[in-house]
Amino acid sequence: MTAEHDNAAEVVRDLSLASTDPSKLEPGKIYAWLAPGGLVHQIDLTDDRYLEFPRRKRGTVTVRNVASFAHYYAKHSVEGFSEVFADLDRGTFTAVLDGHGGDSESVNWQEHRLVLQLEETLPWQTWVKNDRRMMPQQEFAEFLEDNARDVAPNGRVTAADLLEVAQHFQAHTKVNFTQGQRLATGQTQLTYVEEIEAKAGSRGTVEIPAEFDLGILPYEDCEPKIMAARFRYRLNGGELRLGYFLADPARAAREACEQIGRKVAEACTVTVMHGQPAR
Repeated sequence: MTAEHDNAAEVVRDLSLASTDPSKLEPGKIYAWLAPGGLVHQIDLTDDRYLEFPRRKRGTVTVRNVASFAHYYAKHSVEGFSEVFADLDRGTFTAVLDGHGGDSESVNWQEHRLVLQLEETLPWQTWVKNDRRMMPQQEFAEFLEDNARDVAPNGRVTAADLLEVAQHFQAHTKVNFTQGQRLATGQTQLTYVEEIEAKAGSRGTVEIPAEFDLGILPYEDCEPKIMAARFRYRLNGGELRLGYFLADPARAAREACEQIGRKVAEACTVTVMHGQPAR
């Protein structure tokens, strides 16, 4: 054949392909063809978006409490395949609803997941955020007033007692605190001298409890927990700063996660494994 004949054949072929009527393609299949120039073209219609309904469940649903987790798990779990994992440090429980089965042939996609993401309660966030932060006495008094409702009703110090302490500090903002001492009762006694025209005025004392108890929950679904808080003070040139030290809030939060894990196991009738599922 001559070069002219080869060129003419390519032109005829291209015109033939260009004039072909469109064809309807069937979703769920892959189509490939050889285009002019030797290039292979492909159309992949296997994705779920080309189908009327998806072929399998997938995606991640996030809920905030055990009741919602148990409801969704009961609706979508598959016996022998669904699994639940707990990450206590992150406060998450993850259910792989389409997990693998118990033998080498029972494999699954692991793309349908349910996550219980625990959120700290507002009182817990407030008290933990200010833990070990020494505040000026006026700010500390206002903090106690704003959050006295979080004091445990049956604790060693009542909310009314804590409010009384706050009122003492608000009433004595223009004084110099000179010393503090621990009393036999366990309370701390702070001694102050009033400022009167740059001279020393009358002396007085303010007594604060050594500890008080908070009735706050780290998370919504955990059991009520009493957390001890120790009063602390700092004196610097007559200026008083006050604060509190919480008794190991990180451990309390982890124990709360463990409690919630037991609730998840009971509500879903499943063994909760500690760790993270494969991705």
